Amino acid sequence: MPDSIAGSLIPTPVHPTTPDAGLPAELDADVLAPADPTVSERIRSDFQAAAATIAAVTLLGIIGVAQTLEGISAITTTGQWDTTGWGIAHILLGALLVAAAAALCTGRTWAHATAIVVAVVAIAANLSWRIYDPAWSVLIIVLDALIIGAVVLRHRRTR
Repeated sequence: MPDSIAGSLIPTPVHPTTPDAGLPAELDADVLAPADPTVSERIRSDFQAAAATIAAVTLLGIIGVAQTLEGISAITTTGQWDTTGWGIAHILLGALLVAAAAALCTGRTWAHATAIVVAVVAIAANLSWRIYDPAWSVLIIVLDALIIGAVVLRHRRTR
C-alpha cells in the first residue's frame, strides 16, 4: 500500500491550540482542564471532611477511654488530696466523650454540636485537673482542641 493512501486513512488529530485554531498556546492548560472544576473540588472537599470526621471520632473515642481510666485512677489512688470527686467527674466525662464519638458517626448536626460541647467541657475539666497531673492535662487539652477543629472543619465543608 503506498504511503499516500495509508496516510490518508489515518485520522490526524485536531488540537484546538494549533495555529489554525487561532488560540494562543498559553490557553492549552485551560482547554485541557475538566469541564466542571467544581466536581473535583467537591470530591476533594468531601474527602477532607470524611478524613476530619474519622480523625475526630477516633480521637474522641481514645480520649474518652483515657478520661475514664484517669477517673478510675483518681478514685483508687490515695495520696495527699482526696480526688474521688474528680475521679467520678472524669469517668462521666469519658462516657460522654465515647457517646459523642458514636453520635458523630451519624453525621447529624446535633452530633457535631454535642461533640464540640463535650470537648469544651473536657478542656475545662482538664484545665482544673492540671494541678494534679500537668503533662497529661495539657496533652488532653491539645487533643480536645484538635477534635473541635476537626468537627468544625467537617461541619463547614458539608454545609
